[in-house]
Amino acid sequence: MTAKKLPELRVVFDTNVIYTDSEQYLVRREVTELIKSSVAYTDIVFTWYIPDVVKRERIFRMAKKAKGLLGSLRKIEQLVGVNFNVNEVNLSDCVNKNVDSQIQKLGLSVLSLDVRKVDWEKLIEHSVLRLPPFENGEKEKGFRDALIAESFAQLVEAAPKTPSVCRLVLVTGDEMLRVAMETRTKESKNVRILGNTEELKSLINGLVENMGEELVKQIAKKAEQYFFQKDDQSTLYYRERIGEKIGKDFSNKLTELPEGASSRKNPIFRIGAPTFVKKERGRIEWATRIVAEAEAYRQEVISPSLSIRASGLADSGPVFGPVFGSAATITLPPFKYFGGADKPDGDTVGALSAYLRLSQGNPVTSFGSRVEEVLHAQGTTTFEVRWQVTVSVAKHKFSKPKILGIEFFETTWKAT
Repeated sequence: MTAKKLPELRVVFDTNVIYTDSEQYLVRREVTELIKSSVAYTDIVFTWYIPDVVKRERIFRMAKKAKGLLGSLRKIEQLVGVNFNVNEVNLSDCVNKNVDSQIQKLGLSVLSLDVRKVDWEKLIEHSVLRLPPFENGEKEKGFRDALIAESFAQLVEAAPKTPSVCRLVLVTGDEMLRVAMETRTKESKNVRILGNTEELKSLINGLVENMGEELVKQIAKKAEQYFFQKDDQSTLYYRERIGEKIGKDFSNKLTELPEGASSRKNPIFRIGAPTFVKKERGRIEWATRIVAEAEAYRQEVISPSLSIRASGLADSGPVFGPVFGSAATITLPPFKYFGGADKPDGDTVGALSAYLRLSQGNPVTSFGSRVEEVLHAQGTTTFEVRWQVTVSVAKHKFSKPKILGIEFFETTWKAT
């Protein structure tokens, strides 16, 4: 007896979905965990792809960041007396080996593009007319996205067309690419274009639970409104005081600072759409992401002016030009120095030296300074709320909600 062939799910990731600021990792932690967790699903065959152009983009960015660390590596080599044999010449090769190793460990497939099958005339026309995935702006932008679109389209063309046999998903945070691919694949019943990994998780969990994609979508929309609507005190977010619990239980996470920062603000909290987790009889479990958009600041001491009035002989100086009379007032240009510095910058020191050549006598100085909070980095702190509700599938009526837990997920920073 021939064993029944398992259905396939082929997932293609865009750069903005896997991107991480880390110098060492190819894909972000969330994607890594999703791929690893898929091993537990024995009723679906997963194939995870990154387009070749995405791989090359990540290698470029990782190599660029690694190049900026070479100076620190040289200092470490001098300190420990060891030559790590990494330099600008072989740096790209080292990054390539690291990327290939991670691709193998994660079980990723690199999606190649057959350039012979690309309709270049049509692609050029879309570029000139600024049609998706090209952005409608003064400058043409979207060539890499166009290559991703062509790669995914070739994968769709070669795959089985029946949803129960094979489903294909492109996960992209780029609006123009999403529009382009939704238009291009609108006749394909087994293709989905998703905006983030949360939508992908809902799709996967729905398939695993045999809930049906459309049913999950309908219930998820109701779950989103049930959990949170701005200023609606009847929604679960307000009734269970979720915001207050996060502020109290995770105050240490909401006040963490990146290196070099002295203070932080969390001006905006964003509540995401719920992710379908699982169904047990009439109970459905959801995961809702809450993201605090953070701003980290550093202190800068800024001198708006430095005035020096000198009496006595005044002379011509290379900086200020001739100074006439027996007294003169010199106002230096504004300067700044960062917290921890004990002297002004080189330009200011040069101007002070010029002053010494200008005056003989007793100077009277006036120095005004202030401390400013300057934006140092922007980031996000992410939490996940697990909750459960009884659902009447026929009427989609929710009842008996329960908060299962709130977990800290991660904090990421990007220097401004």
